[in-house]
Amino acid sequence: ISRLSFDPTQELSSLVSALSHANGYVREFAAEAIARKLAQERPAARAAQALAKQLREALVADVPTQFNLSWTYNGSTANSGGSFSGADDVRSAIALALAAMEPAAVESVPGHVRLLAHTDPVVRINALRALGGFGEAAAPAALAMAKALRDRDAGVAHEAATMLGLLGAAAQPVKSDLIEASKSTDKQLAARAQASLRRIP
Repeated sequence: ISRLSFDPTQELSSLVSALSHANGYVREFAAEAIARKLAQERPAARAAQALAKQLREALVADVPTQFNLSWTYNGSTANSGGSFSGADDVRSAIALALAAMEPAAVESVPGHVRLLAHTDPVVRINALRALGGFGEAAAPAALAMAKALRDRDAGVAHEAATMLGLLGAAAQPVKSDLIEASKSTDKQLAARAQASLRRIP
């Protein structure tokens, strides 16, 4: 109901103000809408700088643990409320918007992780490349990157094998996934995984 009652076509300034909404679901949807708008058009330099600052502030802000919602049903107003436990989802959506603005910002790591679930393999490959560029700072992404070793698109799996090696010691928790990939019948995947294993202590 929160999603249905939220207008993602609002002006960017309205979407940004929704990042401090009392409903955590609204914050998440607003961040997703901001990311979509930024993928289509980047604001001018000064506005982009201000937006990046606002996104960073929203990333560290406390997320509400309760929500209340009113809507119209059969001509009457209905109310609903409850607990909200999606703080990580809110922050990853905000990081997704930041990734669209500043893909090399370390705070955007959760946003790039979110992109690993994108339907377009090119987007998944670019997300892996961005994560690999963070090196050990991408440690929180290691599990998601290891999952990409089994991606249905061979190009994505190959990129995951290479980028995991750039994480160095941070890839230690998924070393077994790389060992498995190094035995793959896909020769390129196996070679990339073997090369990455040499970079992980």
